[in-house]
Amino acid sequence: MWALTVLTWSLYELCLCPTICAVAVQGGRPCHRAARGRLFACTEIESHQQLKTDALWRFNGSRAREPYPGGVAPAHRKAPLTPSSDDQGSVAPRQRLLAYLAVISMIATIVQTAVGLAAL
Repeated sequence: MWALTVLTWSLYELCLCPTICAVAVQGGRPCHRAARGRLFACTEIESHQQLKTDALWRFNGSRAREPYPGGVAPAHRKAPLTPSSDDQGSVAPRQRLLAYLAVISMIATIVQTAVGLAAL
């Protein structure tokens, strides 16, 4: 029963909880627009989602992906909304902490459940 509780909490924190965007570009103040879940950014500024995803991956030591193949944005994208190559967004520490805590607890729960079922 505890596993279901932990997995539900992780799903809520990562994808459903009402929160703020919290993306800060070039050391600026974090964005305070509404977002749904710790993994998602606001929908008003399209580049915030990629910046948030890249900032979360950078913490693990992974390299951020290129915004668009070849660095060229599609014609239907507006130029001011695409991040430049020198923009390195960051995410508020509390947002990062809760996102990583949810992922770690979800992985630990799945491993513990698998080990428990294998012992039967």
